[in-house]
Amino acid sequence: MLDSASMDGISNAEGQEARWRKALKVGRIRQRVVEARITDPGQPAAELPRSISDSDRLAGDSAGPQHRPFLGERFEGGPESVVRCHDCAWAQVVDEDLHEDDVAGLFAWHVALPAEAVDHLLLFNVPLAIPYYIRWEDNNGLLALRDERTGGYHLRFNHECLAIFNSIAADGTLDGAIATEARRLGIARRPAMNDIVFIASDLYRKGLLRPASEPKVASPSRSDRSSSLRD
Repeated sequence: MLDSASMDGISNAEGQEARWRKALKVGRIRQRVVEARITDPGQPAAELPRSISDSDRLAGDSAGPQHRPFLGERFEGGPESVVRCHDCAWAQVVDEDLHEDDVAGLFAWHVALPAEAVDHLLLFNVPLAIPYYIRWEDNNGLLALRDERTGGYHLRFNHECLAIFNSIAADGTLDGAIATEARRLGIARRPAMNDIVFIASDLYRKGLLRPASEPKVASPSRSDRSSSLRD
C-alpha cells in the first residue's frame, strides 16, 4: 500500500488533479509544437530538436540499428494519435492524460527497449499482464495510475478500470472484473462482460496492459510499486 504521506496526497485527489491539469495546459502547447515540427513521419526520433527530445535520452542501449518510432495517424479518425515504428510492429494509442505531453518519452522507451514492442492495436488475448512500467493503486474505489515511460498520471480512472487491474494482477484474466462489476451493478454476467472487455480493450490499446506471454522486464516488487505515484 502507499505510505501515509502518499495516501494523504491521493485522498486530496481533486486538488492535486486541478493543479496537474493547469500544468497540462502548458504541456499541450509544447505538444502542438512537437506535432507541427514532425513534418516527415519517417524522421527518426533521435533527430527531433533537442528542446523537444533530449538526444541522450533517445540514444538507447540496444544492439543493432536504432529503431525509428514516429507519431502516426489519428486512431479511427478520432482525437487520439497513434505512435508506430518504421522498424517493427510496435504501435499504441497516445492517451491524453498519460502520454500526450511527452510522446518523446514513449519514443525513448521504445528505442531503448525495442524487444518489448507489442502491436497494441491488435485484438488482445488472455492471459494479460500489467506492464512493469505501470504503477497503480486503489484510490478509494477508483484507479490511480502512472505510466513511468512519460511520467504521466491520472488519479481517478473508473471503478471498472480498477476491477480490471485487480483481476489481471490476480490471475491474468478478466473473470474477477466481470464478477465484480456484475455484483456492483446488479446485472447479469453477459452485459458486465461486454462492458469490461470494451474498457480493457481501450486500456490495452494505450499500452497500459500487455500480453502475459510477451517477454518483459521483471515487474517491481509490491513495495516498489506502492511508493508515491508522483515521485
